[in-house]
Amino acid sequence: MKNRGIFIAGIGLLITMSILLIHANYKASLQFDNYELKKSKDLIWNDIYEKIVKVDSVKTIKPVVDSIVEELANYDTANKKILLIGDSQAEGIMDPLNSYALSSGHNFVFAMPWYSASDMTYASNDTLKNVINQVKPDYIIVVLGLNQIFQSSLDPSRKAVHSILETFGDIPFSWVGPANWVEDKGINNVYEEELPMGTFFLSKNITLPRGPDGRHPNGEGYKIWMDSIATWLHTKAKWKINMVKPPKVIYTRGFKLKILNAGKRENKKTKETVDTVRKEIVSDTTSN
Repeated sequence: MKNRGIFIAGIGLLITMSILLIHANYKASLQFDNYELKKSKDLIWNDIYEKIVKVDSVKTIKPVVDSIVEELANYDTANKKILLIGDSQAEGIMDPLNSYALSSGHNFVFAMPWYSASDMTYASNDTLKNVINQVKPDYIIVVLGLNQIFQSSLDPSRKAVHSILETFGDIPFSWVGPANWVEDKGINNVYEEELPMGTFFLSKNITLPRGPDGRHPNGEGYKIWMDSIATWLHTKAKWKINMVKPPKVIYTRGFKLKILNAGKRENKKTKETVDTVRKEIVSDTTSN
């Protein structure tokens, strides 16, 4: 009798799970009296309920509902195959980004920091195109502009941005501007004006601790910067993706790394700063 009871309970559980599985993948709603069983995709945002309950009058309900519908329509819960490209700051970002990717179920597959690179560097050869063809990402994160803080002739960068976008094709992307240590001469304005709305993250107003050269963030600075980027990716980007904050930096690399140098000779000070950042990240990880 005991085994029979267990068997019946198991059959009941199997039937229940089957009903829920069918419901989750079928367009129709499942109702019991006046109660509708919600699908998981209806529960993506925790703040949707808060937005609705704060409505003061019926007249304001429609705009709030419309904004929620638009927000959900632009939010992609699928796990992403991420490619990271950029200048030397991309190398500082890659380990904090890797931690976020692992916490959020994404597959961060390839990082290509290009020392001394500008947007014109990426636009003037086939390197980016070849990497995209090799990696086949479905989301690209760009970190560029550090080496263009003092650039005053901006038309070449405007053309370079459009050339890079042509290379991206229809792949969703987000472009992270430089973490300025001084006021730039217009490169951030170029990115704000030339990139599609919602694809550019302005970094220059974020206060970050700096490394020995005063230009690059230090290890803690890169983590603070990545926290801001992740929040924006999750809530405001044109192509939003899930970004769950990790409890600590996860120094387990599953991604491939290719470092290039656009200069004739490696900048010794830049290398020292990058090495310092690596040591700080490793030290922070092992201490936790």
